[in-house]
Amino acid sequence: MIQFLRVCHALCLVLILVACALPAARKDFDIVLQIPSVQYVGFRPVKFSLSQAGKALLVKEVSITGQMTHAGMTPVLAKAKPLGAGVYQVENYHFNMAGDWVLQLEINQAGKRLQADIPLIVNP
Repeated sequence: MIQFLRVCHALCLVLILVACALPAARKDFDIVLQIPSVQYVGFRPVKFSLSQAGKALLVKEVSITGQMTHAGMTPVLAKAKPLGAGVYQVENYHFNMAGDWVLQLEINQAGKRLQADIPLIVNP
């Protein structure tokens, strides 16, 4: 009976850990953030470079969807413009709330939709 209870406890622990695990961040290309990964509430520039297989990604536009890691916030949408050599920027991205954020970057390349995530912390 004790052995059965130990197995049940172990299975419950595994189920809890699997249920609470964060989904894996999607990464179809590489991102180098050119701003601090800790930001502050307000309108801030967001600058980054994109590459794939060691080569700069050159696209017309990068769509950004910013979301907090908890439910209940309306996503913040923006378009980053190319500055050249695989570097992109949004001049005034609106970090409207303090907390843990994920910026989901999306590009279209050769008819394929590619995505990658940038985790950020936004302080008050």
